[in-house]
Amino acid sequence: MHPTITSPEDCDQALREHALIDFVTRAVNALPLLRAGALTWLLSAETPDAGWAEHFGVRTCSLEHQQGTRRDVRRSGIRAMQAALALPPRARAAEFSRLLPASRSEVPRQWASSVARGPEPAQACDDLKDKGRMRAWFRSRGVPVPAGDIVPAHSLDHGALARKVGTPFVAQRPIGSGGDGTYLVRDDADLHTARTCEPAVDRWLISEYVDGSTLNFHGLVDQAGSVRVTRPSLQLAGLSSTGSEFGASCGSDFLAPQRFPPIAIERARIAVEHIGAGLAERGYRGVFGIDLVVRGDSVAVLELNTRPQSSTWLLGEIEREQGCAPLLARHVLERHGRSTSGDHDSTPARGVQLGVRHVGPSSRVVTAPPSGVYALRGHRLVRRRAGFGLLDCSEDECVLVGLPPPGRTIETSASLGTLVTRSAVTSEAGTVLNDHGARLTAAFRELFTLSAVEDEEITA
Repeated sequence: MHPTITSPEDCDQALREHALIDFVTRAVNALPLLRAGALTWLLSAETPDAGWAEHFGVRTCSLEHQQGTRRDVRRSGIRAMQAALALPPRARAAEFSRLLPASRSEVPRQWASSVARGPEPAQACDDLKDKGRMRAWFRSRGVPVPAGDIVPAHSLDHGALARKVGTPFVAQRPIGSGGDGTYLVRDDADLHTARTCEPAVDRWLISEYVDGSTLNFHGLVDQAGSVRVTRPSLQLAGLSSTGSEFGASCGSDFLAPQRFPPIAIERARIAVEHIGAGLAERGYRGVFGIDLVVRGDSVAVLELNTRPQSSTWLLGEIEREQGCAPLLARHVLERHGRSTSGDHDSTPARGVQLGVRHVGPSSRVVTAPPSGVYALRGHRLVRRRAGFGLLDCSEDECVLVGLPPPGRTIETSASLGTLVTRSAVTSEAGTVLNDHGARLTAAFRELFTLSAVEDEEITA
């Protein structure tokens, strides 16, 4: 019987006992596993930055590289991207047969028979991927949620809905991630826009609009069914200057929650523990994430993700810096039958990521900066050295990751890259960029030269 794993070093060693394969939207999401030297293969929607494969000793394969185009991963969907990703000729079936899935249960369907079968605890919560069923389950657990319900598309009526949940209200596609398919509805025109943009949606989750700040908590259900809750982060969303529309996630700030009333943080933590206990009863094991909206002292739960989130990697950087076993590493080990433990510090920590999207027409990347550590000098970002994440930068620096290379086509709303820093980039509520965030974003965009391409070129 294996001993319980408690330290980052023990986590790294245990992870390296396996040959692991992971599929992520962007390489930085796997950074805790890459720093541990735990991955043999990294499959991604977006191409890893130059030098990552060599530095971390991992083989990579990306859909962006195969297609020559960077797309908005939220709208394409992970499963669709997996289905389109072609196995590179150099990969041998014999090599893949010994690989174990890392942070996600699923692997590309066409490779399922080649990759060693891993645990699939997420199946216990497949029904909760539907936001309507998710909200109903929250209510059954006594967890506070915004007022609202599922409404058939043919029954949408702005006046009736406004009388029921107030105005403005939020309309959401029942299945989606990253804020895609979320609309703020003020009038009939907004409701028409939502239906026009989502013609295939036959039912909508209609909710009251709670004008507050969104916090995210990570939790972990271990082998014994015990629930551990970690520090929260402020979710950054809808920042127009980053190319993010209403409700669309564009970053996270782990220091900002210190500004919130302690009673609200405690109520949020209790709600997360209740949800974690419910997941444990269903048989789920591993990491999960909860989004909650906070207004004053009150909280309401918005959404549950039974998987690693876009901020899990950044939490892992903070944990490793503080001598804790990264939650993503514990997630992988727990899913593969290894017992882990550790008290994760719940105090705020300096760690911010801000995603920037391409806002113009589909374009060719003429020039692009190399990834790495940069410093803001006036209105310019100046590169200092190589770097991969928060652990590589000081207080006055930032790290640029996930950048499209020259020659690549980048579609509208696709990711231009991510800024990682230890400094706040938004107002206290996270609703607008502060001066530092605005200067960083503007300077980041200035590092690129883009040339618009015709639609025919993209589809050729």
